[in-house]
Amino acid sequence: MDTSLDKRNYIVDILKIMACFFVFRIHMGWGSASYVRILSQFVECAVPIFIFLTSYNYTQSCLKSGATTLKQLYSFESLAKKFFRLIVPYLVFAIVQLILILTLKPGYKWGNVAISMLGGGYGPGNYYLVLMFQVILIFPLLYYFNKKRPVVTWFVCLIFYFAYNIFMTFVFPDDPHNVTTVGGIIYKWTVFRFVFLLDSGIYFCLNRDKIKIYHLLILILADLIPFILSLTTSLPTIYARGIPNNFFVISIVGICLKLFKNASFGKLNGAIAYLGKATWHIFLFQQLYFWLIGILGWRLGFGYLSFPICFFGGLLFYTVHTAISKAAKAKKQAR
Repeated sequence: MDTSLDKRNYIVDILKIMACFFVFRIHMGWGSASYVRILSQFVECAVPIFIFLTSYNYTQSCLKSGATTLKQLYSFESLAKKFFRLIVPYLVFAIVQLILILTLKPGYKWGNVAISMLGGGYGPGNYYLVLMFQVILIFPLLYYFNKKRPVVTWFVCLIFYFAYNIFMTFVFPDDPHNVTTVGGIIYKWTVFRFVFLLDSGIYFCLNRDKIKIYHLLILILADLIPFILSLTTSLPTIYARGIPNNFFVISIVGICLKLFKNASFGKLNGAIAYLGKATWHIFLFQQLYFWLIGILGWRLGFGYLSFPICFFGGLLFYTVHTAISKAAKAKKQAR
């Protein structure tokens, strides 16, 4: 077994933490300054960063476990572990949000509340839970084919990605990235727009020694064309942001993973790993926070104080959850 698989790549944790702050900035809204289009283009890479790194981490796990067949990859133990990590923190989030709905009485219909809670709750980024469930289910299939035919699988996913985007803009000409439309809901809540990114995370992890920095630099140069067009023309958002962001994430995150694969930060390693593990809790806390200030009519809330509020609030959530989980496990073992 490759011994490098046992070493934690702290740059993965740092990128996840950075993506959390990108999420905070997105949900604070954008002004009208001239630099906003360029800045927002990079910041809105947050979810693609999470998707790519999730695929990369899942691939690492598969390599460690030695799973290769579909039966092994779709084993109950493997899937249950991934679902459990998402569901338990979400259930806490859902209970807190239900209590706030009962207390604040924002006028929601209970039928809609039930549907919302099953689909990720209220608040910005509520689609992410459903998206991750789909990622968990489709990942083993992509991994299986990558082990068999990596290059063919990568190109098939690339063609599918472009075909899907063209299809969506043809069927929903009002721009499927608009979440107020049927096309926008389908586009945002389904994993299809991230299939190529998921596959790229797998391909990169499996072939990280073969992929060179200049390969990723070429990808950045190729990405400049849609990026420049997005700044100078009125392309639909799906082309102006979605496609450039995905390629940008593959190249930039790939370069970071290559350059800093053996990076160590001394005494900070433990803290960085801890924060990296807390990112799902941080994401859920910011969703609750921005939803709450929205129904209270506080607009952007506390301005840039939203950054430390969301970050440390989510970190506290993770710390408490971890402490309770450890205590429950210790109690169970003591019986």
